[in-house]
Amino acid sequence: MFPNFFRFRWWLFGATLALLAACVSPATAPSPLAEIPSVLTVPQDLSIEVNEIQGGGAVSGMKAGALVKAQAVRSTDIRKAIQVAVGLINEANGFLNLSLSFVNQKDIPVEVSVFNFRHNFEFEGFPIEVIFDFRPFDLDEDGAVEACSGCTCPVGCAPALADCPAEAPENQLLPICFRAWLNGERFMAGVFDRVPTRDNPESGRFRVQLPSFGDLEGTNMAILYDHSDPEALSTDLGAFLKDDNVDPENYFARRREIATQTGPASQAKKTPRFSAENFDRDESSFRFQAQYFSHLDFIALESIPDGVFESGLGLVDITPPICAQISSADPVAQILCEDLGLILTPGDFPPLPELSDVSLPVPAQFPLTPPVF
Repeated sequence: MFPNFFRFRWWLFGATLALLAACVSPATAPSPLAEIPSVLTVPQDLSIEVNEIQGGGAVSGMKAGALVKAQAVRSTDIRKAIQVAVGLINEANGFLNLSLSFVNQKDIPVEVSVFNFRHNFEFEGFPIEVIFDFRPFDLDEDGAVEACSGCTCPVGCAPALADCPAEAPENQLLPICFRAWLNGERFMAGVFDRVPTRDNPESGRFRVQLPSFGDLEGTNMAILYDHSDPEALSTDLGAFLKDDNVDPENYFARRREIATQTGPASQAKKTPRFSAENFDRDESSFRFQAQYFSHLDFIALESIPDGVFESGLGLVDITPPICAQISSADPVAQILCEDLGLILTPGDFPPLPELSDVSLPVPAQFPLTPPVF
């Protein structure tokens, strides 16, 4: 009797363990529910602020004092490199945010039947008509159509679905494809990984060609961004620039900016990296990278100019990376930046884009004229 009893208990114990294991198995765990917004808002601002490094405004109780380091690089060299870098980065961010301003004027309903959307507004007294198409297409021209929902609802579209739910399992959410025309001209094409809102731009990628009725007509840009977590931001912006005043037929420069921001905004660690190349002046180039905290007065930076950036603007090589005080632009002992966790990999500048990286998709994927609906 007793042996059979114990065998039964061991069998029951084993069966219970198996049942418990099945209950907690990751393979059977349900995907967390995600809220689906009622409206989609094209991001308002995807830039990462870098003006703090221009000096005079950083807040810190730390003083460089005896840590000021005598070396060939002068404070005027450091300040000039920072000013040129910040100017170029702000210019790129300005183009990006201006482009977004043409398509983020209206909230777009998130519904299973919204395949297209049209709205009108005025920009500096100039009438603008914006037309969106949310059907899938091949953004990267890699032969694969993006796996998007086909409308503004991220779980599916009519007629398969009657309504867009207020929430759905995270693993069932699909990206949202979009193409946008301004006054009948192709303007922007991209993919939102999740439905962006005014409070959360989420993440995504898109390409832009500046229209004929503005400055820098024909300039191409490509943006890859993740702003879904306010304490872990990243923006990657590449561009080929045109200017009627330089050459209306050809690009005069290409640029790439990659910026990250981690931590709370008041104490964020920021790492802007920038590369520029001008075609019109003996292929002049400028490369810059920096790392700093928004609430401290020290920065690690590296800068390498060439051509007109060196001969015309008077920039000098600041390489390998050095440590400096922001407010004074004085070079300081490297250990000070290292102790703060400000460490750059020498020469880690972003590679410049190819034209194919920033161009709009071919007309077969992005028609020259908007859909009629």
